[in-house]
Amino acid sequence: MEPNNQEYPEKQVFFPKGYNLSEYHIAVFARTGQLIWESTELDADGQPAKSWDGTLNGNPLPGGVFVWKVLQAKFIDGREWDGMLDENKVKRKSNFLYLIR
Repeated sequence: MEPNNQEYPEKQVFFPKGYNLSEYHIAVFARTGQLIWESTELDADGQPAKSWDGTLNGNPLPGGVFVWKVLQAKFIDGREWDGMLDENKVKRKSNFLYLIR
């Protein structure tokens, strides 16, 4: 994530992706475990509606490594989201997020 990247606006925020969701909860944590940002908002199409801009209480955070974690995700048909495959083909509901300043 690069908040000052004018060439690639999609890299300026952390915007979770998902479709046909009925329930959803995602959070970003500092490596110390401090909650930095969270959202449960979905738009009318069941997609995440909020993004994280690299701030805490409106103040820019220094560059570093953060952790995102999906705490809950349920599809409209009732199925639970069981994670995404990482580079080792292991399903995960969390991963690292790099904030570059």
